Amino acid sequence: MKKAVSVVLSISLLMCLLLIMAPATKASNWDDEVIIGLDSNPSTGYSWEAKFNDRKVQLVDHWYQDPEPSSIPMDGVPGIEYFRFKLLRGWTSIIMEYRSGNEVIIRRVFYIR
Repeated sequence: MKKAVSVVLSISLLMCLLLIMAPATKASNWDDEVIIGLDSNPSTGYSWEAKFNDRKVQLVDHWYQDPEPSSIPMDGVPGIEYFRFKLLRGWTSIIMEYRSGNEVIIRRVFYIR
């Protein structure tokens, strides 16, 4: 039993480190819309915030998807935070910051055309 708990804790720690070091990013583009998905773990107090030029893009939707259920329940496993934007005109960038209050630990920039 101790070994199983140790393995679960080790996996949880590894997942948290991977989230901080290199979050997965998914971006899909359908003509005038783009969806960005980023690994997120709200239980840490951090979440993604989007910064963008609202004359060029509009935030249409924002949601969080829990991780896939597994046979071993693990608290603290990250899910995916999604942002759907409508492209209004021209080239622009969307800056995504993983933050808690004023502390930013990850910044990703997406260039959209």
